Amino acid sequence: MKKARVLPLAAGMLSVAMVLTACGSPAASASSASSGTAESAASASEASQDEPVTITYCNFNASGGDEETLQKMYEAFHEEYPNITVEIETIGFDDYFTQMQTRVAGGTAPDCYELNIENFSAYANKGVLAEITGVDLSRIDETALNAFNVGGKQYGLPGNFSNVVLVYNKDLFDQAGLDYPTNDWTQDDVQAAAEAIRALGDDIYGIYQPVTYNEFYKVAAQYGGSLLSEDGTQFTINSPENVEAAQMMVDRVLVSNVQPTEVQMGGMGDWDLFMSGRLGMIPTGIWAFSSFADGCDFDWDIVVEPGAKQKATAFFSNACVINADSEHKDAAATWITWLCSSDAAA
Repeated sequence: MKKARVLPLAAGMLSVAMVLTACGSPAASASSASSGTAESAASASEASQDEPVTITYCNFNASGGDEETLQKMYEAFHEEYPNITVEIETIGFDDYFTQMQTRVAGGTAPDCYELNIENFSAYANKGVLAEITGVDLSRIDETALNAFNVGGKQYGLPGNFSNVVLVYNKDLFDQAGLDYPTNDWTQDDVQAAAEAIRALGDDIYGIYQPVTYNEFYKVAAQYGGSLLSEDGTQFTINSPENVEAAQMMVDRVLVSNVQPTEVQMGGMGDWDLFMSGRLGMIPTGIWAFSSFADGCDFDWDIVVEPGAKQKATAFFSNACVINADSEHKDAAATWITWLCSSDAAA
């Protein structure tokens, strides 16, 4: 699998794109979108021969300490494409989308910019994004590309992407006399292990998996259910599979209490609880690895999330897009294609 990773992923900055199952790769978005403009972006080779041009690029993913990394990547790009100057603006995630909505509405949006998946869909449907054509996308992961393909047209490129795995505390498994999780584990196996770990102490818990929309969307798929009808036009919340999935998640808190309540959490976050050594398992994104590597003084490992009837995992991504009103779509396409497929960040 080809993987593009522009900047270190931060928790809270990513949004669910789709659920993947072991049966195959996800389909492209079923939404329809206005094309914005019919103008095509020129190829990267053509852009490199154009007259000097300056474009603007706005992002949120570099905020919080990665501005220098992005700047170094731009410098590497500029050496390869000296005729394209990119003016980079980084805005904190909390303010980013308010500012972007205002700029798009006022006609002052940058030539290209970053979007998460929810906002990508909204912007694509409003026709404010340019179709991306004429550039080489062969080095970008096909599954991630599909997340930003609308009606067979590419309106965004995956700037970074990741998925969720089951992270487990090997020390607690050892203390409970348990075998480590394997890729063929089921939800019943997880529950049994969580109960054994919970029995180690009053302040030790087996698993933390928040009862949220994002988690339920994924767990419902693991139980063979779906929140949407097959054609994607209706909610199917009350299906037997969905009810079974929801009941399992709630019972872990209220019945077996292998997952702590908010009161038992005592204001501690889920990652903090895991790093404290008091939590056996946590389904979370691989972007947590750097925090766990620095913050855990015990051995931990990962495994594919278990399924009940099938495997499923949450896939997360941010997109780089082009302003439909940009006067420099060719240069913008060259920049974001390089950014999303380059090995410069490695």
